Amino acid sequence: AEITQYASDDDCNNDDIDESTHIVLWICEMDKSMTDRDISATTTVNLDASDSESGDSSQYITTWNWDLNAEVDSDNDGDSENDADLTGETVDWTNVEPGEYELHLTIENSAGMTDSDSIKVYVSYAGQWSDFQMGGNTSGNAQTLDFDVKVVYDKDNGNTIRKLVGELTYPKIDGDCTNIGTNNCRAKLDIYAFNEDDEEAIEMANDSDYGLFSYVYAGDTARAHQIAKSLESGNVALNSFQPHMEAPFGGFKMSGIGRDRGTWGLKAYSELQAISWLA
Repeated sequence: AEITQYASDDDCNNDDIDESTHIVLWICEMDKSMTDRDISATTTVNLDASDSESGDSSQYITTWNWDLNAEVDSDNDGDSENDADLTGETVDWTNVEPGEYELHLTIENSAGMTDSDSIKVYVSYAGQWSDFQMGGNTSGNAQTLDFDVKVVYDKDNGNTIRKLVGELTYPKIDGDCTNIGTNNCRAKLDIYAFNEDDEEAIEMANDSDYGLFSYVYAGDTARAHQIAKSLESGNVALNSFQPHMEAPFGGFKMSGIGRDRGTWGLKAYSELQAISWLA
């Protein structure tokens, strides 16, 4: 059995793709609108087994079975790599989402003999939002923009993402930013992409000299609270972006010291006097 390898001519930056082992495809959406921040594009993978040989000249191939998920035994025969998710010498695998896949092909010839082959399929995605505006951090209310993308992978079974990149092009420095590193220039934009491991997300979030405000979005409230306690940040908002006005406001590390608002803020404007005496 033999699966024909191929790749897109170039990636979304128009760079040639040098690939001779895997099937590598790119989905390019380079003119996304600001109102469309949900990445749901799919592609079609062409599966070709026409180079497979049947054996000697008196034999011919009778079946081509394509197993699209080597970790699932769909037919419950004890072999997870011989399912017939698709059949045929050449077939189109449609609606394939970005991610990594391992496919298996099993062929059978007229003499009842079988042979198999496997290949990795990498579907990469690039999207570009060429023009959008984002408000600044005012009164401790940081602005956020969420981009949702579904990526297919299985870390536990060795099916992993090669690379996930988020890039922001911001060509302008504000006019009042005259000395990089001082307070008037410490505005910072973090781009995070993380999987289901809380420890990985916490480590990335804490890898900063600043710690004024953080945000945790999660469907599990108890899990969100546990993550919040691990963040080196003076303020953490759970599934929201609005701080409580009676909660203490201030930062960790280079984001400052002391607290404002609430009873903690009142203490900052109080004068304390200590009187000592001998009993």
